[in-house]
Amino acid sequence: MFMAASTPARRALVSACLAGVNCRYDGGACSSPTVMELVRMGRAVPVCPEQLGGLPTPRPPARVSGDGRAVLAGDARVTDAQGEDVTIQFLRGAAEVAALAHLLGARDAILKRGSPSCDPGPAGMGVTAALLAREGLDLRHEDDLAPEPRAALPPVGVKWWLVARDGPVFGAGLRSLLEGIRTAGTITGAALAMGMSYRQAWGRIRLTERRLGMKLVDTRAGGARGGATILTPGARELLDSFRGFEREVGEAAAASFERHFSPR
Repeated sequence: MFMAASTPARRALVSACLAGVNCRYDGGACSSPTVMELVRMGRAVPVCPEQLGGLPTPRPPARVSGDGRAVLAGDARVTDAQGEDVTIQFLRGAAEVAALAHLLGARDAILKRGSPSCDPGPAGMGVTAALLAREGLDLRHEDDLAPEPRAALPPVGVKWWLVARDGPVFGAGLRSLLEGIRTAGTITGAALAMGMSYRQAWGRIRLTERRLGMKLVDTRAGGARGGATILTPGARELLDSFRGFEREVGEAAAASFERHFSPR
């Protein structure tokens, strides 16, 4: 059986040093948070032409006598600070990057300004940049990038529970049930208000009492007005404490959510 394959999104090439790779001539990086995010998202592929050309890291800094386009035409050379001609390595690295661009279907490249390999120009274009431009790629440098605005999330909420070793013991649901008992005076009335059965409500109360090791409700049967259910002093204290906990944690959660997820 054959299945149709979807076409992957086209990816850009980026100078590896911008993606945080320690591949500069001095063994460092020139990390760009925007470029690093593109790589993390799978929208960019980092490359280092000089490493691909066979040069070590660290290595002596190099300079182009003229322009990368002149190097491609054979009219200029690349030499390092020790006077060694490294033109062959620069051309080899440029060819490897161009081959990778063709393999990936890349039509864009984000390159390191000032690099003898990657500088996209227009003045002082690097050797790799010159070859990629000749291949039709759209070239940019790191200063051309603006962080992409973060998409706003739809309204969300946060829920929390008090948890013991054997499971959750208290949360918003039980808080609402106890509040309903305090208001209605019966488990039946509180259960109806929450859309659950008496059996289900009583089961939750008993489970919580067992896990907490404390009694939450007192039932009083008989009398002219029928039976009633009231909260124990311990339940009232727990309910009031949880309300305060919810308020304070909710405020802290809202501030944290704003800090981490708000559009920028």
